[in-house]
Amino acid sequence: MFTKMHTTLISLLTLLSLTNALPSGPLETPPPAVNKRQGFAYHAEKLPHKARATSAPSHLTITVVNKMSEAVSTSYVANGGAPAVLAGNTGAGTMAASATASIVAPSGWAGNIAVGLAKYPMNGDVSLLEGSLMDQGNGYPVVDMDVSYVNGFSVPITCSCNDDNKVLSGCNLDLWKMGSCSGSSGTDDGQGACANPLRPDNSASLTATSFFLPCQGAAFTWPRDDANSNEGCQSGQVTCCVGTDGCPSNPKQAS
Repeated sequence: MFTKMHTTLISLLTLLSLTNALPSGPLETPPPAVNKRQGFAYHAEKLPHKARATSAPSHLTITVVNKMSEAVSTSYVANGGAPAVLAGNTGAGTMAASATASIVAPSGWAGNIAVGLAKYPMNGDVSLLEGSLMDQGNGYPVVDMDVSYVNGFSVPITCSCNDDNKVLSGCNLDLWKMGSCSGSSGTDDGQGACANPLRPDNSASLTATSFFLPCQGAAFTWPRDDANSNEGCQSGQVTCCVGTDGCPSNPKQAS
């Protein structure tokens, strides 16, 4: 499967842009992927150690599909000390409507990809897909993917496991069409994103603001929201869909 995917990547990788140093862009994702995640011990106890270890992937492939009707821009940030991706362009660029692109990351990797509409400059308030393939103390690498609107919201994103198409994290609702990014709900940054007022709040129990509330629990809508998918796709093959139409809905999102 990896050989086939790697061959396909050759024609796709020029479509995905990645950058290492946007001062106002996405922040580094602390290992094992994000520090806002809780309950690693709980997840670790779900399966016997031997059964889990035999399903540990050697690499993580993240395929991004743009289902928006217009181009999106992306920027990539890896954790300090994380190994380089095995395949994937780490420069800046744009994904046209309907474009597909992938990166392949080795064990020990953690990072994020910020996604916003290409007609606006990349900034620190946009939607993020976050991932890692790290040993979380169990002796084998674990796939952990989530979608985060903690910094803010620009475009809908859902990430699914290729094996069973199960949604791992994210929310395909277009929040711009559902509420107002104003007042205590959020701040329209004028660059295609709604800044989340709860991003500095690390309280254990919060409720998302009204703008972000439809996606609470599906994507991270505050730092300790519950939207991670730790060990949910040990095949290491994940697809993240940007947009609403054509992207899967998350059962956890508002109906």
